[in-house]
Formats: sequence, C-alpha cells, structure tokens
Amino acid sequence: NYIAASTSLGTSGSSLLLAQAQHSTTAAMLQRREWKDAEAWARKAVASYAAVGEAYGRARAQALQAEALMEIAWSPAQNTDVGGTLDEARSLLTALAAFHAQRGERFDQALALNNIGIAYYQQNRQHEAVRPYMRALPVYEALGNRMRQAQVLQNIDVTEFAIGRLT
Repeated sequence: NYIAASTSLGTSGSSLLLAQAQHSTTAAMLQRREWKDAEAWARKAVASYAAVGEAYGRARAQALQAEALMEIAWSPAQNTDVGGTLDEARSLLTALAAFHAQRGERFDQALALNNIGIAYYQQNRQHEAVRPYMRALPVYEALGNRMRQAQVLQNIDVTEFAIGRLT
C-alpha cells in the first residue's frame, strides 16, 4: 500500500524513496478518481523531490498535480473555484513546458502545451487556447507522433468551432 509506505517513510525525513512513494500514491489516487487526495499527495511529492534536488521527479509530480487540479476544476461535486484552480494548473504546466524545452524533452513539452490549451478552453478562454495548441503541434510533428498530432488538431478544431471560425 503506497499510503502506508509514504507515511512510514515520512517519519525518516526527506529521501528519494519517500518522494517516489508519494508520487506512486498520487498516481494511485488519480486512478481511483480521488482528485483532491491526488493533488495533496502530488504536493508532498513535489516538496520531497525538491528537498533531495531531483528536478525531473519534481517535474513529473508537478504534471500529476496539474492533472489533479484540472480534474478538480471539471468535477462539479468538488465545490471549488474553477478559474483559480485552472489558473494554478496552467501556471504549473507553463513552468513544465519551459523546463522540458530546456532539457530537450520535446514530448513532455508538447504534452504540457496541449494541456495549457485545454485549461484555457475549460475557462471559456478559447482565443487563448489556440496558441499553446499551435505550439504543441509542430513538436508532435517533428517527433512523428501522429496520434498526438491528431489529438491537438482535434483540440484546435473544437476550439475554432467554439470561437465561431468553423461551422
């Protein structure tokens, strides 16, 4: 049980093993659709990775945190400030896109950009959603990832339709 491992390891202070256990707990919570718990565990994993200087692990935990925040915003039962929650997710994703671009991790960069567009779209800020989608598209094209290209193109089409540019 990841929660038991995370709790047990937490008593010994920061370690990479603790961060990884918290990260795994986050993923388990996401699978169970327990968005708020997932976001809380992701925050712990981010802090633990930062404490041991593990930048990539921290970035992966932040990506899960952003995913949890977006799910919280989209779940009507969560009683949350949708705009603020999506702003927080977008802020994390913007930093992640820059982090991955700097490291040459183009797939992760494009994934963050696409999710930024989705967050804008969910806030009814469709005009702003198009830009990150358009930045993600050539990255997926360069990687030859046709499935992700199609996904981004569909996001662009849905957004353009919402704006009224497609009929």
